[in-house]
Amino acid sequence: MIILYYKKDNIYYTLLLMLVITLFTLPAISGCNDEPTDYNEKDKSKSGEKIDENKAEDEEEINETTELTISAVGDIMVHDPQLDAQYDHETDKYDFKDNFQHVTSHIQNSDLALANLETVLAGEEEEFTGFPLFNSPDALADALKQAGFHVLSTANNHSLDRDKPGIKRTVEVIEDRGMKAIGTRKNTDKKSYIIKEIEGVDIGLSAYTYETPRYNNQRTINGIPMSEEVNELVDSFNPEELDNDMNEMVERVELLQDEEVDLVVFFLHWGQEYQRYPDEYQKKIAQELVENGVDVIFGSHPHVIQPVDKIKTDSGKRGIIINSMGNFLSNQRSKYLNNPYTEDGIIFHIDILSDGDEEVSIDKVSYTPTWVHRFQEDGQRNYSILPLPHALEDKEEYGLYNETDIERAERAWDNTRSILEEGSYEPELLK
Repeated sequence: MIILYYKKDNIYYTLLLMLVITLFTLPAISGCNDEPTDYNEKDKSKSGEKIDENKAEDEEEINETTELTISAVGDIMVHDPQLDAQYDHETDKYDFKDNFQHVTSHIQNSDLALANLETVLAGEEEEFTGFPLFNSPDALADALKQAGFHVLSTANNHSLDRDKPGIKRTVEVIEDRGMKAIGTRKNTDKKSYIIKEIEGVDIGLSAYTYETPRYNNQRTINGIPMSEEVNELVDSFNPEELDNDMNEMVERVELLQDEEVDLVVFFLHWGQEYQRYPDEYQKKIAQELVENGVDVIFGSHPHVIQPVDKIKTDSGKRGIIINSMGNFLSNQRSKYLNNPYTEDGIIFHIDILSDGDEEVSIDKVSYTPTWVHRFQEDGQRNYSILPLPHALEDKEEYGLYNETDIERAERAWDNTRSILEEGSYEPELLK
């Protein structure tokens, strides 16, 4: 430390000496830093000087990593035997809540839970029916809400089963329960997609379904012609006119990007029924959507589980493609279809990381295998979605009492594991 003693007679000399010392010591002081120092608050924080504590805490919060989980399941259908099973003759009401009781915790733990609602909710006056033209009770929406779902894809090959009134009322029932529908809308003043904000992360969600060949130059779904008015209410694409319809899907991606979403998720009803591997048009759609900015695709419609793929395009874009999630709830049994895979389903979990700034990434993909257990209880048929392997570890707790059911549950788990090993991306088993 340099100490200067001032005397009145030599004050000018002393001041001059101080100036010289200062000029010689400044370069040495500033030479400790790689960059020139401006003495504002930001630079003081770099050099270790005291800064405003509230500001430091705010910056720490901004840079804190946020972890989110998106979960999704496949087809939810209600066939005639299920309508009989879930009807209570004493109350004259339907109740589907027990179907989901064993998987509710796996859904509710997610920040965002999605499903494909492959039926319409057109009301009792339209008569409740299963295949081939579905119409299910509103109680199904109540059960899905209680199970923990937030968003339901309503764009599928059964969207038109009760024509325009069915499309409109299905969306209304879902929204009345506090959930959201994607892929269809009540009228053209509404959007068929949503942006879901969760802890500062904006997720863009869209859904599309395949069409069947045109009839009299009209677009069709399941062979049902769509008027221009109805066509405006359903997001769809025709595999025979894919190049043109892909442009519309890409425009949707661009629209979401213009709204500055952090993650783009598509729910696609596509592929071939009962086929365990994606077809060529699934691959073509997936490649082009990822190239244009889609991060995750959840697939439905084949009614069986297909492998998971990870795409990296030539331009460096990446995306996770879950080709088909199978049946989450249905009466499609192996003895009816001669297909052992239609009873199998899956809950996929996508873990998302956000650094609080602009970087949002997919950290991990995991899954919970499920199986639709159909059983008799007190002379009444019932259905329950079982999470495997939990049910096999505690069989009685999950209602697995006879050897036949246990063997079928074990086979379902083996089927799921084996097919997921065949994709270009193998998700982790979440127990």
